[in-house]
Amino acid sequence: MNKKLLQFASMLLVAVCLCVNFTACGDDDDDVKKDGTEQGDARPVSGTENGYAWVDLGLPSGLKWATCNVGAANPWDYGDYFAWGETVGYGKSDPSNARNQSYTGGSTVKTYYYWDTYKYCSGTIDNPLTKYNYKSSNGTVDNNYTLDLSDDAARVNMGGSWRMPTTEEQRELLNNCYWVRTDSYSGKGVGGYIVYKVKSASDKGKKKYVGSSTTPVGSYSLAD
Repeated sequence: MNKKLLQFASMLLVAVCLCVNFTACGDDDDDVKKDGTEQGDARPVSGTENGYAWVDLGLPSGLKWATCNVGAANPWDYGDYFAWGETVGYGKSDPSNARNQSYTGGSTVKTYYYWDTYKYCSGTIDNPLTKYNYKSSNGTVDNNYTLDLSDDAARVNMGGSWRMPTTEEQRELLNNCYWVRTDSYSGKGVGGYIVYKVKSASDKGKKKYVGSSTTPVGSYSLAD
């Protein structure tokens, strides 16, 4: 069976092709190690978009998720950190965000996350916000809950048709896949979930904890 799986590390920020998040591939063996990885040689993911790998988890929407976080090279890497609507990661220079410069006294590098350095806040605390706001007392109201592509970290950093997932798309992933929690993915010391495409409807949304041992724990009901 050519099983596809998706691994989420702790503290991640992911994207989607057509939407994105992060992944790895299973092999033909049903046995799963207790660290959440499968036995045998890994098979390729389903495809690539603009040079970045994606996997098809059989979701109702047909959405495909990325194999890594934005800015990450491997499924167990954390990747970059972003504030909502900002496209340059923590510790990197962003000349377009004057708030960083004001806070640091001239440096364009993001070194601190707070309203003082947030690109779409022109004051302090949460007021006044200049974008992505639904409350008049907090600034300009646009009722925009979805990132403009120019403010989308995945689209800007990965190109192609990559973008960040919506709340509804994350909920779809949560409710339609089989989640296996591990304390150390592939022995890398990074905890998170491996997300499997389900074989039967009864497996949708189920979660299992397997610790960090590499002892095989048997078979799961996974997709072909």
